[in-house]
Amino acid sequence: MRYYDKHHKRLIYIAETASPEYWDHHWESKNLRAEITKKHFDQLVIPTTKKYLAPGSRVLEGGCGTGVHVFGLRQNGFESIGVDNAPETVRLAKEAVPEMDIRLGDVLTLDFEDNYFDGYWSIGVIEHFWDGYEPVLSEMKRLLKPGGYLFLTFPYMSPLRKWKARRGQYPMHEHMRSLDSPFGLARDDAPHHFYQFALNHHDIIKTFEARGFTLVQTKPFDGFKGLTDESPAALRLLSPIARGRSLVAKILKITLSVLMQKITGHSILVVLQKN
Repeated sequence: MRYYDKHHKRLIYIAETASPEYWDHHWESKNLRAEITKKHFDQLVIPTTKKYLAPGSRVLEGGCGTGVHVFGLRQNGFESIGVDNAPETVRLAKEAVPEMDIRLGDVLTLDFEDNYFDGYWSIGVIEHFWDGYEPVLSEMKRLLKPGGYLFLTFPYMSPLRKWKARRGQYPMHEHMRSLDSPFGLARDDAPHHFYQFALNHHDIIKTFEARGFTLVQTKPFDGFKGLTDESPAALRLLSPIARGRSLVAKILKITLSVLMQKITGHSILVVLQKN
């Protein structure tokens, strides 16, 4: 279920709480090594990293899950390290792919020296903090070298979602009490089973710029998911493609996703450089 937070111009998703136990269950796999090491069709992480960083650069993924991208970065010549707070996921990933550097840790307080990394990937992390991402931001800034790059992705208020919000197509949460904090809401105000936000990326950029980062690039992506999530009619029409496992279905899904991403993108990549 989604609700609109008019005060902060974002969506609130109510589902299962994104706890370490949730992620341990979410990342379960019968053949974890194969899932991590198989060739992934990656149009985002590897190409973007190569665009801004040279091979051999030290890159962290904070909130890495099973470490798919950590492994991919390693295979492409980067010194990659992954950190996640789901203990069973980290344990099983280390056992499955011992050559990969993945560690148990909390993105709020990481055990690395200041200015340690050339790059930091945060893929779908900051939207899960009801009481705000400011502590995560502070730790990102501490860990990055001056001139280092932050690659930040999160669900965002796409043009389609903004249009729906203006038309009043999202309900307001009856127990929500918005505060004036630019980062989030009070922990005690969290709805039951809060999962994530779809954030206003303009506000995110302004906040990071105020904390010592410069905007380099933005790129919406995953237009297929954004379209089918927001339009029941599109979901009905495109369900054979969404469910399809054939090569043709995959190509159609990727093509539609790219064509629609500027309007219906589910998430956005924001690339920032530490001043």
